[in-house]
Amino acid sequence: MNDDHKRYDSESIPIVEGEPLTLDQACARIQELEMELGQLEDGLRLTLQAPSTLPVGAGSGALTISNLAEMVLMVNVDRSIGYVNASMGTLLDLPDRKEVLGQPLERWDRGVIGNGTLGGLTASALSVGHTVIVERTLPGLPVQRLPDSTDARPVGDPILRFVATPMKGRVQISVQDVTRLRWLENTFSRYVSPQVIEQMLSSAQEDFLDMSRREISMLYVDMRGFTRLSQSLELPTLKTMMNTYFERMQRCVEQHQGTVGQFVGDEVVALFGAPVPSDDHALRALLTGVDMLDAHAESLAQWQREGWPQPGIGVGIATGEVAVGNMGTPSHMYYTALGYWMNLGSRLCAAAEAGEILTVPQTHVHALATLKDSANRPGLPHLRFASKGVFRFKNVVEPVEVLSVAVVDSD
Repeated sequence: MNDDHKRYDSESIPIVEGEPLTLDQACARIQELEMELGQLEDGLRLTLQAPSTLPVGAGSGALTISNLAEMVLMVNVDRSIGYVNASMGTLLDLPDRKEVLGQPLERWDRGVIGNGTLGGLTASALSVGHTVIVERTLPGLPVQRLPDSTDARPVGDPILRFVATPMKGRVQISVQDVTRLRWLENTFSRYVSPQVIEQMLSSAQEDFLDMSRREISMLYVDMRGFTRLSQSLELPTLKTMMNTYFERMQRCVEQHQGTVGQFVGDEVVALFGAPVPSDDHALRALLTGVDMLDAHAESLAQWQREGWPQPGIGVGIATGEVAVGNMGTPSHMYYTALGYWMNLGSRLCAAAEAGEILTVPQTHVHALATLKDSANRPGLPHLRFASKGVFRFKNVVEPVEVLSVAVVDSD
């Protein structure tokens, strides 16, 4: 028989190196390989599910979210439990966290967090060689198993954030309850830019949806005479013009970390200083108004080339104390403000001519104070405020001095 050929029989299976395995040994080895493959597949699946960008802070040597309690588990090299803190013991419903030390992880890797979740995270972190982050919604998880919090819990299934960090063959798994943060993020993503969302998440102790009174700046912008024009426009033209207008106005608001309260017809309402408080909300509102005029000039040039109407826009900005919060019904909510200054901002917008920004002395004074308190704010336009006299507005009891705002050449 040629030496290059191997003889097979029912008693043994030859291998390339080492002694031949018996059939039972080979079957056992195949089962081990299948388990390892399953763990790697779970790890790969978990890795692919991990969010690509999440606001993080330092904590326990892993990429955990600051200000949130951590449930911590250490997995030894042999996949036994090396450490578990009290809150993790509660999550896993351990009888005694000290007694489980040294026991196989798989014995407790089950239940409401999912069968094999911790093992899959461990395998994934070891296979990729760096931290793996996964968030999961866990229906049926009793909230009593989660760390206590002073924050109100939103209605819905808990969402947990798992962070697995490899450490020389061992793996640390940190778990955080991010239910409220994700609810906050999903609620406000309609109103504010991602940058503002990050600020909100870093200040998670504040209840942004509660009604509160605070001083903010309000901006209103709408088109001059567009309601009448819209009656004669073809629908595709009307849709294109409005989409362009709203997109550019919203971009201006987000660039200055404002909040788009609502769209009403062709009017856009924006808030500055809410939901995240800011000391320079008046200046941000004024700069947004300036940017809106510039952005709309680009729209006008585009519409002129298309042979479409070119309605201008007017901007009204007011600063004062109002009630802010999320209002509406469970099926239709929006974040807005109520009060005298909101009404005044709307009246200023209605009084503004095309290409004009109108405001009040309170906004002017607040913006000047911000500039004086700032040592350096390069690149800001030079604004000129000019009194247009005292106006009387509908449903505004007292006469109001109105200022026009214009950009002047720094030269």
